[in-house]
Amino acid sequence: MRRIKAVLISICSLALLGGLLWLGGLLSEGVRQGIVLCLTTVIPSLFLFTVLTNWMGSTRILTWLGKGMAVPGRRLFGLGPNGCGVLLFSLLGGYPVGAALLVQMVRQKQMAPEQASKMLCFCSWSSPAFLIQGVGGQVLGSTAAGAILWLSQLTAALLLAALLRVKEQTGAQAPPLPCPSAQNFFQSLRSSLGILSGICATVVLCSGLFPLLGLLDLSPLWDWTLRGLAEVTNGCFSLPEGVSGFGIFCRLGFFAAFGGVCVFCQNALLLNGAGISLKWYLLSRLPIGLFCAGFCGLCYSLLPQQTVECFGAFATPAGDAALSAATPLGSGLMVALAIFLLSSREKRDTIPNAPQ
Repeated sequence: MRRIKAVLISICSLALLGGLLWLGGLLSEGVRQGIVLCLTTVIPSLFLFTVLTNWMGSTRILTWLGKGMAVPGRRLFGLGPNGCGVLLFSLLGGYPVGAALLVQMVRQKQMAPEQASKMLCFCSWSSPAFLIQGVGGQVLGSTAAGAILWLSQLTAALLLAALLRVKEQTGAQAPPLPCPSAQNFFQSLRSSLGILSGICATVVLCSGLFPLLGLLDLSPLWDWTLRGLAEVTNGCFSLPEGVSGFGIFCRLGFFAAFGGVCVFCQNALLLNGAGISLKWYLLSRLPIGLFCAGFCGLCYSLLPQQTVECFGAFATPAGDAALSAATPLGSGLMVALAIFLLSSREKRDTIPNAPQ
């Protein structure tokens, strides 16, 4: 069986290589667009949150914040302080913060791989900044629409956590997380660059294949739908014309929660070698996407009339909208973090004393 699988992969690889030689110019344009998307959208909207959550998740800040949710979290979801902290950060940080934190918890022996595999089902979401400020405020012209999109994911996360009730299990001699310091911040900064490079690689890969859709002669609706299923940013920032507002809003709810093939690849890169299975996560994506789409459909009547009228009337360039989603919250946190670093003892000790 393994030999047959290897032969099939080899044949597909050779076919792909032939396709690249035949359609090289067309696909290179898609790669260029993917690089532009990373520089104008992915990195500005994810960099601050990735660095901060990666650092907080590797220190006791995650445990301290999780303790505030531990009492209701243990009763409703079976989660302890670390699990509650991961859930909180995944809801605020967006893709793929939840997967990155779960990998850290497993490698630091704060969480069992089996628990992390199930928690990934409800710890992988679009960030509120991306949905409320980017999709809602810039694309749809209404932060209320973005808030409904995020509330659909919040509701789905809490319901799924309550249904699964993943009991937190740690090793008997699990070491405590280190206290926050300048030293482990710069270590987290270095590892965050690796996370972002993996994200950008998957975005460029998906964008490089998008020009192939032009060969299929699809309608604007189906072209947009396939792009959204492949990569969430393309689905949320390029609305087709001539489609009813109700249909667009429901599809946006599905795209944002489903994540797309690109997010699947990002999570697979992060989880590689950590012993965390993607089985539960992959099985949950379709039901979660349908739930969020239904939630958005039920709340569609709550949208302001001017928002409903603008649906399907324009298509906003992804870069302009997503660049505005780079989050004032993240910038404020970075200012507070800079103050912490400048006042930390580790930072002062690196400055040599002047001779007396």
